[in-house]
Amino acid sequence: MSSEKTPLLEDKERNKDAITKVPYYWSERWKLAYILFIGTMAHFSLRTNLSVSIVCMVNQTNSSNTYLHNQSASRSDEGTLKWDTVTQTGLLSAYFYGYLVLQIPGGWVASKFGPTNVVGIGMALAGIATLLTPLAAGQNFIYVYIIRVIAGLCGGVIYPSIYTLWGRWAPPLEASILIGITGIGCGIGTIVTFAMTGVLCDSSFLNGWPSVFYITGGFAVLWSILWILAVTDGPELSKRISAVERDYILKSLSNRTTQVNTTIPWVSILTCSATWACALCNFCSDWLDYSLLTCLPTFMHDVLKYDIKENGILSCLPVLLETTSALIACCIADMLRQKKILSTIYTRRLFQATGYIGAAGFLMGTGYISKEQRTLAVVFLSISTAFNGFSMAGYSSNLLDFAPRYAGVICGICNFIGTVPGMVAPIVVGVLTPHKSQEEWRNVFYLGGGIALLSAVLYVILARSDIQPWAAKNIEIIIENPQSVTKVPIDDNSVNVSTNDYEQQR
Repeated sequence: MSSEKTPLLEDKERNKDAITKVPYYWSERWKLAYILFIGTMAHFSLRTNLSVSIVCMVNQTNSSNTYLHNQSASRSDEGTLKWDTVTQTGLLSAYFYGYLVLQIPGGWVASKFGPTNVVGIGMALAGIATLLTPLAAGQNFIYVYIIRVIAGLCGGVIYPSIYTLWGRWAPPLEASILIGITGIGCGIGTIVTFAMTGVLCDSSFLNGWPSVFYITGGFAVLWSILWILAVTDGPELSKRISAVERDYILKSLSNRTTQVNTTIPWVSILTCSATWACALCNFCSDWLDYSLLTCLPTFMHDVLKYDIKENGILSCLPVLLETTSALIACCIADMLRQKKILSTIYTRRLFQATGYIGAAGFLMGTGYISKEQRTLAVVFLSISTAFNGFSMAGYSSNLLDFAPRYAGVICGICNFIGTVPGMVAPIVVGVLTPHKSQEEWRNVFYLGGGIALLSAVLYVILARSDIQPWAAKNIEIIIENPQSVTKVPIDDNSVNVSTNDYEQQR
């Protein structure tokens, strides 16, 4: 078997020639990233459409929910639905209850049925549920609640499946940027949905607010159809990929694995320090996002005294900066690794620690800025979220480093833990700020900063980038011969004799 592995794993000159000829920005793997960028935009538009449109759906004269008012730039208070504050809050949470349930099973489902099918079907069903929202709202809020839970269930399998797919498509030294392009669709989708919803709610197009659900739901269904037709579960299955790019991807992943069974080593995953390093960071990043981006309009209104129109515009600024910084960080991270300036683990630690320390510093500093310096406060909060964007080059990409075979399952575990702040953070903020004073908000910022600093320290200690032994068992390796590409089983002891080049990159 060693003679068969030599052409693929040890012929450095042939590998070097292949890499110089392989397509880059318009390659199939980068096209996959572009498609996923649009897909995550669609995904997050389904998540956020109700949080904005509910302002113009409900007759706000019957609601005392100041927080919901501040979430939208829409000026309409003439909604016909008489939902009280408790009902509205329950509807906004419903998606996340469904989303939470299928996070961990999502990676396993993707491994069993194929990530392409799971992503496509999940997005399509979530889109169909969204299309039914206006009809349900006209009947009873219970139907809307059920629909939002269903949409969350369907959406819950998407991100774990995406990581399963990238475990098969992403060359190790391009993992950061490919994950980054995918991930920034979440922020862009949020911004576009916020901006679009305000305009649609105030228009007569498709009766105003129902158009928000028709457009976002319809777009998700259309995307899912194109996705199923265009994407495959791996480069070896693609009919459009060039032989050069296919060989490049398979060679770069040759000391990793292809998915050959659906047995998940749950104990090993849950006792691995790297898993918990990523899970803690997911919790921290989502805490910062939910406590800041979700509650930011309230702070800007109650403490900084911005009006609703200014509030809506400025609330998008942190999201935009976080998205931009994430993409830049991913580009720099891959450059550092490709040029062998830093190993993978030091790159991940650098960006994660720097991101959280910077986010904590500017966040806690915001608590001491008065309303007379409110512009500076917005700048500080925006810089804080920009630093949080560094996580895309840290733990988010790290998921593909130490167990690419189970990246979808581990992503599901991390997202499960990361969803908790979405339900808890607004409650904690409410408890800490009963009088909406600056001193009370200072405690909110101290809590967020403390979580970030603790997560930075724990990540540096616990994170790993080398492939874990339990992730390298019972695997197959792709071997090329002049006629075909075949799969050759190897035992555990042969895993460590894979490409020397790859080990140097780490």
